[in-house]
Amino acid sequence: MRRPRWHVRAFRAWLRAVPPGLGEGAEDDIVALFEQRLEAEGRTRLGRLILLGHAMTDALRHGPSAATDAPRSARSGVSTGDRIAAVWQDARFAFRSLRRRRVFSGLAITALGLGIGGTTAMFTVIDGVLIKQLPYPDPGSVVSVWKAWPSWQGQEGLDYTWDHIHFPWVDAMGVRQAATAFEIVGVHAQATTVLTGEGPAEMLAVGEADHDLFPLLGVRPVIGRTFLPHETAASGTPAPVVLLSHQLLDRRFGRDEGVLGRTVRLGRGSFEVIGVLPERFRLESDLVSTHDNGGGVDPGLRQV
Repeated sequence: MRRPRWHVRAFRAWLRAVPPGLGEGAEDDIVALFEQRLEAEGRTRLGRLILLGHAMTDALRHGPSAATDAPRSARSGVSTGDRIAAVWQDARFAFRSLRRRRVFSGLAITALGLGIGGTTAMFTVIDGVLIKQLPYPDPGSVVSVWKAWPSWQGQEGLDYTWDHIHFPWVDAMGVRQAATAFEIVGVHAQATTVLTGEGPAEMLAVGEADHDLFPLLGVRPVIGRTFLPHETAASGTPAPVVLLSHQLLDRRFGRDEGVLGRTVRLGRGSFEVIGVLPERFRLESDLVSTHDNGGGVDPGLRQV
């Protein structure tokens, strides 16, 4: 049988000399753990000597039990303080090991950070596109229709022929009249405008919608009503009426439900408030443009 290294013999003798004493089984467990660390970390004579010094110092400061965690935690009657001391001892040992191998530690931490970041980003995309359903009734039957422009192919470096934005109103009405596969067709557009009047002027993300959009999505206002057929562009002359987002009601109008019937100034026109949409209402990314001529991203929230 191979005789233990002098480092191991010295450490065992030190454990017996430092009170409180340990039983033979616990002493063997601690020495075995020290041998494992010696094999893993003590590749040079100086490294083995430094490891022995650290182990002896820790045993002197915290008692022999601080040299190990797994063997002690496997025994019954271990106090919470002992467990915390063991965890703290292992954390110190890990930090010293990382500090001795700075290049390896840096590469490992960088790889771990990139892996976690990449995994998180990929899950966010998959969750939003494939897993999470649209927050509307029967989302599997909701589809988006975009305009295709074949003449765009190859122009200005574009590699697509569809367009999220330039969908002429006459084409939208053509879809509504000719597409027999659809039970209902709603039309919406995006824009920005300036809210003036009470308080400072504010640029808002706004949406334009016809009377079928909200019934299609199964969305009902929390107060008031949505648009009527004669109030939208399909009637030829849109009426000056608006729905407010719940966020704008809170922020600009102090949650005053008496806002119904009031007139707000948007751009150069005045509009009557006829309803307030639910707080969680969004035109989800599958239903709105994520591309515009300015390269912006539309999160789906419309203030008006």
